[in-house]
Amino acid sequence: EAEITVYTEQQIKDMEELISKNDGNLLPAFYLGLKAGLRISEVFGLRWQNIDFDNHIITVNRQLIYENNILKLCPVKTLASVRKVIMPPSLEKYLIDLKGEQEALKEERGRGYKNTEEVEDIITKEFIKGGDFVNRKRNGVLLTVNSFKYYSRTIKEKLGINFKFHNLRHTYATNCAIHNMNIQVLMNQMGHKKIETTRRYYINLNNKDLQTQTYNLLSSIYPLHF
Repeated sequence: EAEITVYTEQQIKDMEELISKNDGNLLPAFYLGLKAGLRISEVFGLRWQNIDFDNHIITVNRQLIYENNILKLCPVKTLASVRKVIMPPSLEKYLIDLKGEQEALKEERGRGYKNTEEVEDIITKEFIKGGDFVNRKRNGVLLTVNSFKYYSRTIKEKLGINFKFHNLRHTYATNCAIHNMNIQVLMNQMGHKKIETTRRYYINLNNKDLQTQTYNLLSSIYPLHF
């Protein structure tokens, strides 16, 4: 099994700052990986209609892929990957602000807002033109899974961090496990097919926080005078 790689708070802060200083277009995708544990293809397939702000829920039911030079919305990885993910308040507020900003830019720029792409929805058999996708540049251009390729190189060159989007998902799951989120709940949040996959995050002793937490627990069970 692949090793679980978890980013530290400082690494996250440094990456966040680097993305912000460039143009910030990919911050929403970064946060959706870090704070909701979405897979990269799920992130870029996400539409505003999938977000229920009243109930703090993201419904994950599509992934965006390139196939034969055509953008396609496809079913997610497995049946378990179709899920409702509860958002933390910081992500929810960020997305509310982003939605407002996008609506204002669309109105302000009119035809200059470049949401002109066509995406084929494999499930409904329709072509969606200028759909309500969450991840767009400020000029309206649709962002895709390929958009992070530049940052993978730049983060490595400038910060010395081996960036893989999937590691944001690892970081999310590990943080939830360390704070004792119910394992069945985390399994749902992640869209895991098997509980064994989720359990790995609860026993990942490569994680420093979990090591410290376990050491402190053992210290209380077996103090020096025991």
